[in-house]
Amino acid sequence: VGGRELVLVNPADPTGETSAVVEAAIAARGGRLVGIAITGLRPEQHAGVEFHAAGGGLPVVGGPGAARLAPYPVLELAPGAAAPFGDVALTAAAAPGPEAGAIDYLLPEERRLP
Repeated sequence: VGGRELVLVNPADPTGETSAVVEAAIAARGGRLVGIAITGLRPEQHAGVEFHAAGGGLPVVGGPGAARLAPYPVLELAPGAAAPFGDVALTAAAAPGPEAGAIDYLLPEERRLP
């Protein structure tokens, strides 16, 4: 998500093939990865975080409770808070359900698909 300062959302697959696709997409936009946003802690939501964040020391945001459950540092966002990185605001929104650390993200109105 973003223009030149990109945020990777839910990097699930840490394999080299997926990483190459992500890196190619970033390069095609002429941007750089500045942070990671996760919507929860199921493997399909965050299995690739350490792979993508470890080398660059990228910050990671998640929902309430994510910091105590994730195996890496997470800045927890309360609903209504914006991720502190990226050039397109990702605003946290409540994600009702039983999963600790779950959160949704809203894009600014002008960035949403019709």
